[in-house]
Amino acid sequence: MGTSLRARLRFLLPLLVLATACGGPAMEGSDDGGLTTYLVLFAHERVGMDERLAGPQFALVGLVAIASRVAWPMVAERAALPAESGLAMLRRVALAAAGAVTVIALATVLGAPALWAGAVLAGLSSASWNALAMLVVVRTSAPEAVAGASARVQGAFFLGLTVSPLVFGALTDLGGSYPYGWAWTGLCFLAAWPLLRHGPAAVGLRRGRRRPR
Repeated sequence: MGTSLRARLRFLLPLLVLATACGGPAMEGSDDGGLTTYLVLFAHERVGMDERLAGPQFALVGLVAIASRVAWPMVAERAALPAESGLAMLRRVALAAAGAVTVIALATVLGAPALWAGAVLAGLSSASWNALAMLVVVRTSAPEAVAGASARVQGAFFLGLTVSPLVFGALTDLGGSYPYGWAWTGLCFLAAWPLLRHGPAAVGLRRGRRRPR
């Protein structure tokens, strides 16, 4: 193993361990960070999309996410058990986001329409994760514990959001191709799914819990 490769692996491994240790929120942040950081560059460099279209394609993720962040919590709130419904929706969001990454990665074969479809799917899933997570936080935390629980969830999420672009870029450089970075992003979404099966602890709540209203 060459010196350069060993140096890159020494850089990557602590970041991977750190993100994984923080659970579901960090995994969601990790995948969202990689997707949003490299989507425009990938569209231009590998799919051949003009910069004037690659930018609006990225903006579409945000526009769809605005509607999703309003709609998904409203759907969960109308369920008999909002917290459980929100957690179940988070798991579905993780799987849908993995699908979005797959569609985007296949744009080198399927062409620009796959990028637009992937952008819409990402807006419906990865970019709207926080709204559902905060619903679960509020519904399962005692009033005096909401602030601390929110801080743990958001802190883990933004840790993943910060770490992931570094990992994505290092993997892409290491492999010489974008599929390595997209594989990392998709695996983070898939890793979030089982982590989000373990109740409120999945979104960072360890104490101060209460029965869902």
